Amino acid sequence: MSDKKKLLENFSALAFMQILNYLLPFITLPYLVRVLGPEKYGVYIFSQAFVQYFMIIVDFGFDLSASREISINRHNKEKLNEIVSSILGIKVILSIISFCILVLAVTLVPTLREYWTVHIFTFGFVLGNMLLTLCFYQGIERMKFITIFNASAKIIFTISIFIFVKNENDLIIAPLLNSLGYILVGISSIIVMKKVFHLRLQLPSIKEMKYHFQSSLEFFWSRLAVSFYTTSNIFVVGLALGPTAAGIFGSADKLFKGMVSLYSPLNSVLYP
Repeated sequence: MSDKKKLLENFSALAFMQILNYLLPFITLPYLVRVLGPEKYGVYIFSQAFVQYFMIIVDFGFDLSASREISINRHNKEKLNEIVSSILGIKVILSIISFCILVLAVTLVPTLREYWTVHIFTFGFVLGNMLLTLCFYQGIERMKFITIFNASAKIIFTISIFIFVKNENDLIIAPLLNSLGYILVGISSIIVMKKVFHLRLQLPSIKEMKYHFQSSLEFFWSRLAVSFYTTSNIFVVGLALGPTAAGIFGSADKLFKGMVSLYSPLNSVLYP
């Protein structure tokens, strides 16, 4: 496959994935606001903003640092096994730490404790992100697989919302369905990585994990800093003004980010 054709294929796949990521929530947004009510929908949006911090921790910037390593070593199967196994090992450890922090937060902070079950179910986003080996597919420039996984899960989730969420008492079901979608995408990415690309996951060495952790540390701090003026907006609004305000602000924020996100696929495609 020529470089131009590969770039076009990956750009198309990522662009389609980005469109789905923001288009499908627009379809469910009016419905969820109506059946859950402004306050409960605000809790739903607030919980996603809260858990987004843990997503950043678990991702740890590997889509930049590890993608580079994988792109360089894309023809070295043993090295790919080593890199992917180390990244997954680190993400498992970070996920365990994140869950412990979540439990501590919902136990000690009254605002979070009120809807602690919602936050626990929303944490499934993090588990899906832990399993998702986006850096591998980005590094070898085969993003169509991630698009297929993501599109299938999102569409199933969207349909399920209209079937299972009927009133404000179904608040727990919305994040549960969304989390199951993320986890399904993560599991699918692991299966395809092993069956199609014949990667062999192995027990990573401490030395390799330490190397990849340190290599990605600067990217992690960069992503975390950016989150303070993006994700933190909804989280702070929710803490200060309550879930209803968080829902209103979060809905407007989704519209804004939906337009801005149209540029991000080009950056992801050209990076490797």
